[in-house]
Amino acid sequence: MKKSDEISCPVTPLPESIGPYKIVKKIASGGMGEVFFAVDPFCQRNLALKKIRSDKMDVPGFKERFLKEAKIAARLSHPSIIPIYQIHQTDEEIYYTMPLVEGETLKEIIHTTRKQEKEGLPQHPIGSSIPSLMRIFLSICQAIAYCHAKSILHRDLKPENIIIGPYGEVLILDWGLADFIHSLEDEPVLEEDDDSESPGLTKPGKIAGTLAYLSPERVFGKKASYASDIYSLGIILYQLLTLRFPFKRKSVKQYKKELAHESIIAPAERAPYRDIPAGLARIAKKCLAKRPEKRYVRVEEILTDLNNYIEGHAEWIPYSSIRVECKSDWEFQENILLAKHIAITGKSDIMEWVNLMIASDSFTGKIKLETHVHIKEEGKGLGFLLNLKEPEEGRDFLQDSFFIWIGSEKNPGCGLFRSNVELMSNPDLCLKNTLSHCIKIEKTDHHIRLYIDELLAFDYLSHTPFQGSRFGILLKDADLDLGTILVSKSSPNILVNCLAVPDALLKLGHFKEALTSYRQIASSFTGRSEGKEATFRAGIVLLEEATKKKSRKEKEALFEEALEEFNKLKERGGSPLEYLGKSLVYKTTRELGEESKCLELALRKFVKHPLIGLVKDQTLFRLHEASYKDRTAAYEFALLTLRHIPEAFAKQDNQNLLRHLQKSCEGLYFLSPEDSRFHLSIELAFWLKKEGVLTELFSRASTLSQKINTLYCLLYLGRHGKVLELVSEHPETKKLLSPVLDFYRKGLKKGDLSYEDLSDFERRRVLTFFSDQFYLCKKPEKLAIEELLTNICSQDLSFEERLFFERRRIAALFYLGKTDEALAKLEEIPAVLKEGENYKYYVLEACAVGAVKGFGAAKEFLGKKSDMSFLFFTQKTGKKKDSHRKIFFWEKIKQLEDACLIYKAAGLDEKNKQTEKILKTEFREAKLELQEG
Repeated sequence: MKKSDEISCPVTPLPESIGPYKIVKKIASGGMGEVFFAVDPFCQRNLALKKIRSDKMDVPGFKERFLKEAKIAARLSHPSIIPIYQIHQTDEEIYYTMPLVEGETLKEIIHTTRKQEKEGLPQHPIGSSIPSLMRIFLSICQAIAYCHAKSILHRDLKPENIIIGPYGEVLILDWGLADFIHSLEDEPVLEEDDDSESPGLTKPGKIAGTLAYLSPERVFGKKASYASDIYSLGIILYQLLTLRFPFKRKSVKQYKKELAHESIIAPAERAPYRDIPAGLARIAKKCLAKRPEKRYVRVEEILTDLNNYIEGHAEWIPYSSIRVECKSDWEFQENILLAKHIAITGKSDIMEWVNLMIASDSFTGKIKLETHVHIKEEGKGLGFLLNLKEPEEGRDFLQDSFFIWIGSEKNPGCGLFRSNVELMSNPDLCLKNTLSHCIKIEKTDHHIRLYIDELLAFDYLSHTPFQGSRFGILLKDADLDLGTILVSKSSPNILVNCLAVPDALLKLGHFKEALTSYRQIASSFTGRSEGKEATFRAGIVLLEEATKKKSRKEKEALFEEALEEFNKLKERGGSPLEYLGKSLVYKTTRELGEESKCLELALRKFVKHPLIGLVKDQTLFRLHEASYKDRTAAYEFALLTLRHIPEAFAKQDNQNLLRHLQKSCEGLYFLSPEDSRFHLSIELAFWLKKEGVLTELFSRASTLSQKINTLYCLLYLGRHGKVLELVSEHPETKKLLSPVLDFYRKGLKKGDLSYEDLSDFERRRVLTFFSDQFYLCKKPEKLAIEELLTNICSQDLSFEERLFFERRRIAALFYLGKTDEALAKLEEIPAVLKEGENYKYYVLEACAVGAVKGFGAAKEFLGKKSDMSFLFFTQKTGKKKDSHRKIFFWEKIKQLEDACLIYKAAGLDEKNKQTEKILKTEFREAKLELQEG
């Protein structure tokens, strides 16, 4: 408990004991009670005992007030609020016990420091230090914020009620005037002649509080509120900054008389020698606003500003203003078409037309954008683009830029995107139509913060420095009024992040200096987050430098050095960063397999690592980025996401991409159909030729159908050895695969066609598999397959099944030289099916043309009908020349089979043999790749 000047009260002899407690000495007296140094004989500890004064026991209301103080304090549990041990009440005696705290009151610290200042003596270590005092004030504010959250007001905040312990403890005492906000009533107006007592003392029985710390509204009889406690905090803060009161209020009369004319002297002017930061002065000034609505609404807002000061956050300085209606303020104003998933679908999946405006000026470093927007009744919202590239860097506006979309009630949802990939979203957040809203966006070193009407909506942390310096506006309609955009730039931080200097060097392209600085920081902060971050960014520097080099040899050397730099993270506890960095290197060198492998290793090994979110973000970013221009990469990252980040598809944007992927991914006819993400994973693993993933999916399959599907994928990739191994371990799959496995053991002979113990679907799947081996078989087996197809086509089939097998039968007839029969069967196909863009019949018609008129005519026919990719295969390597769209292994196999068929039908036996040789080579190479992988 605190030490204090004793207040005049009746002198009573020191009791030897009170209840079970031994009394050592009296340490304070007040208007209501006395405080004693006591000893608890049972617990053998020292404590403070506060007892109601004996002469006040019969005063009406004093007992209730004394007990209320104890009970309210007992309900509060906070490090800066003194706890209550025990409350004792009888007719003769009321007291309670609490910890005995040695130390100085904040009032004593302020008084001592000011006295030392006047006398030129060495000053108090706490009172002379603004940072030390602010840490104390932070604790006070945290305690009051806690009380307000419990609907409790202190009502008597002042330095003498705050004690600072010898080990930095900060405790708020004297809760005698505290009360619940809902039980307060308007208080009596203080009379102007009520000047008998000091303004620094609480007035029992009158208005609750101390005049010097009383807010103006309470002097005029308004009930206490959160705002009145905030006013008292403002007085305390001003005292801590200047060691003086902000106002001279010696009496109620003077207070009321001078209130209208009072003005706060700036703390720096009042105490110029104390180096008072302007930010702290602004906090004090806002707390001390005369009108309650002009003060902070909540103590948490004070804490935010205090923390910004303590953490060294910079202050915003107005820099520029941009008017929407002024054309000269905007370099680019056009309608553009947003499209997505082009690489997946092969065509533009149109989102919508939007109006894009890009500001003329560049704004490097930390910037803040502020504006007001009024969304009209039909308005959909608006978007802000950040970190846009400079004009000379190209017009791919969304690439590597950040986009914030804020929807309206008509189109709700708020999201943050990078390169048009969603990073964060809040589907319920929106701007109210017909109302005006304040929008504020802060972009600092690695943070983007969005505030709507002063409330934080998003706070995104990037792991690499922001690069672009332009910003823009994106509108879906004109149903809004957008005010002038105020641009503020940041002053230098009070506490500069150690990475800020090399970050600036990197942004300026001074690679060697940035690399040296990052490496110095990494060695100085080994094991700390700053060290890991510095190592990661050192790798980024090398990667950035490599992209600027023209010499291939120099590029490769820097790529290798970057990999070594990222490898250092393995020993520094930042392993997800190690794999993330390496994936960025392989992305730059366009080694998709290695890039994917790095991300997958991180996702597998560090499931619960706090940095794994960065790897997940990069994987999703690459998925969306690839969906624009690289089908193979899109499939790769889609498969990775499905297997390791399935929760990502809860987001609407990712769901849309997955839906387009499922639509565009050509169905594999040899798989039993299933509408599930697991089934899509099987398909993607097949297209990407991933034996290991298929094997893993086999082990995770929940149904027999899923297991058989994965086994068929392995068979079609030429991995029947792996299938034999899996079937032996899982006997339940043997029955359905026996005919296929028998084919590998003894081949296929005429008459070997009966599989009546299988379902219709499974039997036809087996027969389909046999027909798919046609081009890899010797002639006797080809004849057996042709017989098999003839037999199938004579059975009772659905229309779609009959067409499927008839096409294969016609192809077999052309290949085996049964041209007349093949032509007759082709003629039976309905003409409507052969019209339009039906690739399945182009090849058969080309065979017919080639058989009758020769290969030249077949080639000419195909040139008119379609871009037949197999015509671009060379006979020696089977490699494809430049094409706008890469093809997968299975597509290449099918095109080679088509080439074999057309050469054979046209009588080019030698070219047919060469192409069949290439076809078999592709399977052998595929087996080697799968085994090595």
